[in-house]
Amino acid sequence: MNIIKASEVREVETIPFGIPELDLITGIHGIPFKKISEIFGPWSIGKSTLGYYLVRSAQEMGCDVLWADTEVSWSNAYPRSLGVEPELVDLLQTEAAEDILDGIEEWIRGKGQDKKGAHTHSLVILDSVGHLTPREELEKASGERQVGGQARLMAAFVRKMKPLIALNDVALVVLNHEYDPISFGGTAPNSRFPNSQPAGGKKLEYAKDLSLKLSKTWAKDEETDKLLKIARTDGTEGGKFVRAQVYKNKVAPTQMMECTFALTYGSGINSDWKLVSNVLNAGLVSQEKTSYFYKGEKIAVGRPKLNAWVKENADILKHELQTTP
Repeated sequence: MNIIKASEVREVETIPFGIPELDLITGIHGIPFKKISEIFGPWSIGKSTLGYYLVRSAQEMGCDVLWADTEVSWSNAYPRSLGVEPELVDLLQTEAAEDILDGIEEWIRGKGQDKKGAHTHSLVILDSVGHLTPREELEKASGERQVGGQARLMAAFVRKMKPLIALNDVALVVLNHEYDPISFGGTAPNSRFPNSQPAGGKKLEYAKDLSLKLSKTWAKDEETDKLLKIARTDGTEGGKFVRAQVYKNKVAPTQMMECTFALTYGSGINSDWKLVSNVLNAGLVSQEKTSYFYKGEKIAVGRPKLNAWVKENADILKHELQTTP
């Protein structure tokens, strides 16, 4: 029997997202090693983007990385633009869910054998749970589905993963979809039939230690109370505001805490999205109709071009905000 004093357990080690507001609400500055974490939400909300940020941080820490790509959607260009080195990422792509899950287990066990006593860490990202397709379902005709097959596979998988990732210092992150439960005409109580749920079954719900729920939201200018928009310099929509809520947290007391961040199409998370409002409110940049001025010099016409200018001069503006009384 391997019985130790609870005080001998090491403090939780983490991989940061590198996004200040998001790292803050986790309570541990990121995603924990030796645990199962989940990022879920509707399609195109930024789940894979957050995964790429974790990969970037893991590579900076010297961790091994496996990306299990059930959607066969990996493309080197976008992760590379966010700072990921694709050459250092092990990519697992195959059709059947059983092969994906067995491949993850084999990779983790192999890394454990390679360590030979060295204290190293690994990151595994499963993208995504919702797209895991059991082999039996693949062999069926189009339109036929194996009821409960995905949930049964995940139940067996997480039971094996919990001790395995703890022994091998692995952070396992599952990206997950939301789905709408069967509608009963609105007569069923909301407590029994919530508006949306992540895929993967109840065992995954119990096994995960940290869960972040993403959803689309909006942001307002604190001074004018107008809704903010993320626009390209040509005026077209350039991104969206995303709310991240701590849906479950067994490693820090931050459950239900939330934050908002800006997701810019093609260039990832913009952590300085509040900077434009701050420099305007502080009077560092003045406005006359649609023109903006900095120290008497015209710097932009229109909010999109102002956003671009502020991004280019972010370090100078942050310093001036700190020194402005």
